[in-house]
Amino acid sequence: TALPICGQEVVLDWIVERKRFDDLSGSIIDGRFGEQKGRLHECGCSQVIYLIERCHFRKQKSLPEASIKQAIVNTQVRDKFIVRKTADFTETVAYLTLMTRLISDLYESKVLTICPKSELAVHEAKPRTAVMTFDEFNKASVKSKPFSVRDMFIKQLIAIHGVSVEKAYAITDIFSTPTLLWEAYDSCSSEDQKMQMLATIQCGKGNRKLGPKLSKQIYEYYHFG
Repeated sequence: TALPICGQEVVLDWIVERKRFDDLSGSIIDGRFGEQKGRLHECGCSQVIYLIERCHFRKQKSLPEASIKQAIVNTQVRDKFIVRKTADFTETVAYLTLMTRLISDLYESKVLTICPKSELAVHEAKPRTAVMTFDEFNKASVKSKPFSVRDMFIKQLIAIHGVSVEKAYAITDIFSTPTLLWEAYDSCSSEDQKMQMLATIQCGKGNRKLGPKLSKQIYEYYHFG
């Protein structure tokens, strides 16, 4: 249920994650990269900007240039984030200043209402005028929250080539743990049925299906027989 704002602090539908190029390399290596993107998917904002600062590719001792480029492409194509690159801190400040003005103009004449984060997805107006409180956003963004079995399952799934965070969430909406997935496979009457079991799962705004190729790939990843 949407409620009037009444002076409360709220979060608009935009969020920016800024990464210096050297930190991007380090976060890919230690696993923070995937974890941070997972939190961005769950934060409640549909317009996610991944801002990469100092993006002239200098040789990295610990990670090949091609790996970093591929990670950036995946962020744009698989995660569907808006990727922007700046040459240095000054250009970053200029970009953020411009975006602040554009977003301010976008919402200037809009009437905002508060609704729970869990209900934001049903509000499809552009720009989205249903917003969550900053307090709810802040609590949902805490890094120290313990991982659930589902959280760990999502991390496993996105390690499979072709499985984005969005697709992983769609799968775990139906099978929240690996055990439930294995039990569903066991209930299938044939190998072909097992391989195609996930093909019709829909995800994303366009409700696109995972498809037979990815379904087979996931089955082969979790098939131990």
